[in-house]
Amino acid sequence: MIIDDKSKTEKYSSENAIDQLNDYQRSLVDHYRNATGFWMQQDDDVLLNKDFSCYRYIFIHDSYDEPIIQGGLKEVLIQKLSVTSTVVLFSGTKKESITGQKVFADDIEEVFWYELRRSQYFDGLSRFIESLVVFGDYKIEYLYNRYSDPKKDRGQELANEVRSHLEVSSQEAAHSNALVQLLQLFGYQDNESILERFSKLSDERFLSALDRLLQK
Repeated sequence: MIIDDKSKTEKYSSENAIDQLNDYQRSLVDHYRNATGFWMQQDDDVLLNKDFSCYRYIFIHDSYDEPIIQGGLKEVLIQKLSVTSTVVLFSGTKKESITGQKVFADDIEEVFWYELRRSQYFDGLSRFIESLVVFGDYKIEYLYNRYSDPKKDRGQELANEVRSHLEVSSQEAAHSNALVQLLQLFGYQDNESILERFSKLSDERFLSALDRLLQK
């Protein structure tokens, strides 16, 4: 879920970031221009008027001119949202960092959120969503490090598993689930003939073929 009031004509807007996603990635995003009706202040508390449990991450533009909630209740709001979701606040004034910036609440124990510079959010949104596709879970680090690549990182993980099997035999490596997943990751749908060719390779040629696959 993304809450961002910036229009498409403005630099690093969510609308433009979403336009860079493929159809499947866009289907995973709900974008709202404002949070009207989503929550309300009640004295020193915040009431949620929407079910946020379907959102694993909630991205909110933390605007200085238009704060996400008045009355100094930001930490209370995040506490409520954090019951089911991880909150990421972004703006052009946030600190830029290549590692995740986790911020803990001053007054509420164990409540935290992430902060992110808007330009990094814009650059990293597609990588962040791709991390769900290739790892099966969102990886926050892909929002921050512009040089990271979820597909290549996952490929390296699977290749290391295959290398471990190869220490036993090429047959075991060729028929390992890790190799099947690796081939699927890089777009090979008909795996049987490829697996058969792998099983007949020497260890040296097997490793060379793995390296070429990772360079795709």
